[in-house]
Amino acid sequence: MHAKRIGIVGGMGPKTGIDLAHKIIKNTVANTDQDYIPMLLVSYPHQIEDRTGFLQGKHHKNPAYTIYQLIRELESWGAHIIGIPCNTSHSAPIMNVISEQLIANHSSVVLVNMIEAVAEFILEHFPTTKKIGLLATLGTYQ
Repeated sequence: MHAKRIGIVGGMGPKTGIDLAHKIIKNTVANTDQDYIPMLLVSYPHQIEDRTGFLQGKHHKNPAYTIYQLIRELESWGAHIIGIPCNTSHSAPIMNVISEQLIANHSSVVLVNMIEAVAEFILEHFPTTKKIGLLATLGTYQ
């Protein structure tokens, strides 16, 4: 029986949470249903402010606070590690606030930083690579 649960904050892109859950299932070695890692997925796109609009100064409410609340909800349901499948949410003005809120409120979840994880993977597996491509929103690019 798995004691640990993965939490996914979806809804930032209509399919991102489901896509991440699918990738976790696809990459899990399991012989029975019970061998799979338990996952919790929230997808409340109507609650999460537009990330690009925030980064471009079109509106002033930082989506970090809503994302943080969803992380805490997942944590209350037993999530130990959290994935946020959205490049734009990983921009510093958003991700730094999420991380600060988690620390300030003594959260014990591990928040996977997608950008850092990809950079580490590239450095480890493709150390001579000088340029990479990135699909991103205008807010992420800026």
